[in-house]
Amino acid sequence: MDYINRLDNYDGLKLAAIAKEEQHGLYEEALCIYKKFNEPIEAIRVLLYNLNNLRGAAEFSEKINKPEVFSELGKAQLSQGQFQPCIESFIRANDPSMFERVIMLSSEMRAEPEFLISFLLMARKTLKDTRVDSELIYAYA
Repeated sequence: MDYINRLDNYDGLKLAAIAKEEQHGLYEEALCIYKKFNEPIEAIRVLLYNLNNLRGAAEFSEKINKPEVFSELGKAQLSQGQFQPCIESFIRANDPSMFERVIMLSSEMRAEPEFLISFLLMARKTLKDTRVDSELIYAYA
């Protein structure tokens, strides 16, 4: 993969898209290209959905420290049922968009309410939804 870093005069995004196609399976190379061309959202998607590397994606998110990247990480953690890590990621991203699924996961797992409370307080700052307020009251109770 050293050639990816040495060369500069190529269409990185197009090449990365080809590399991550299932028939080629060059996911590490696609990841390297996305990192080089400063495409962190595409890079974390390769880590999450092609390489299935949730730990590596979490480390990458910490390094990049961008809300969009934490949002992608939170969605993946939510889909895998990792309640506390997904809450932390969504709070770091300031992204309440998945609040319904977070509430469902919380009730399914019978999770401690303090994590849900912190998420709902963040969501309440940008969303004016009665379900958020109702769940917040229920979590406080």
